[in-house]
Amino acid sequence: MKGVQEHPIFWNSDKKIRFLALTSDRLSQNPQEQNQIDDLEMSRYLEMNSERIGGEDWRLRLESELQEDLRKFRNYKDGIKDLLRALRNKRHHFRDLTIEARNILGDTPDSFFQYWSRAFPNLLRITYEAVSLDFDKTNDPFFSIFFDKSYCSILAANVRRVSEEVSRTGFYLDDFITINKSFFINPI
Repeated sequence: MKGVQEHPIFWNSDKKIRFLALTSDRLSQNPQEQNQIDDLEMSRYLEMNSERIGGEDWRLRLESELQEDLRKFRNYKDGIKDLLRALRNKRHHFRDLTIEARNILGDTPDSFFQYWSRAFPNLLRITYEAVSLDFDKTNDPFFSIFFDKSYCSILAANVRRVSEEVSRTGFYLDDFITINKSFFINPI
């Protein structure tokens, strides 16, 4: 039961933002460790799911004013690590944002998270799944407030099983559901 209560669906917006920002920090270690970070199972899982999170280029899902604000301070690439970094940086440097960017993101944790969640509805869920892969192996103390160890082991095993199936078939379960749903709505 505790594991279920730890699921992100029950978190408040501030905790969701902290989790995503902490994940970004975990993925943005110093350059000497970058090859190790890229080899992490969680990094591979995020990039494997990049289309489902942000499409071909996540930056295009943002309002032009926010895109412009992003370009002022850093050159963000189209990978999910950079999406998480953008979210983290906008949270940590909120006072440095342009007025337009602040108006877009709002001034509360709820409005801030809602903006990112609307633009990237799968980001939190897939990131949680990805981090479970790492936490299951490392028990990283920074992430212990987000996971129940026994639930995490079950979740990570399921994520690994689905990842293997996707690698083998090229299909996600939700792709299959969408295909079937469209077939029943518009049979051939």
